[in-house]
Amino acid sequence: MSKAKEQIIERANSEVSLAKRMEALEFASSFDGRYILSQALDVAIEKMEQETDLRYREPSNIEKMKYLKENLYNMYPLLKMSIPGL
Repeated sequence: MSKAKEQIIERANSEVSLAKRMEALEFASSFDGRYILSQALDVAIEKMEQETDLRYREPSNIEKMKYLKENLYNMYPLLKMSIPGL
């Protein structure tokens, strides 16, 4: 990992308390958290795939998002298929 990335991560981690990070991780693991993350990935992938300017499309990020969606956060697409209008 580059020094710049390490510095960004260190700064981001220092701005949020350990208790808040643990609380956020617990929420992310809950039903609501998994649903929200699943929905966010689904919407982000759709929007990024529509981007015609390759400078902003970021194909490698789309693939990583799809991996997360398929393996951890697949709830929203399943609900979207079963509930009309969602």
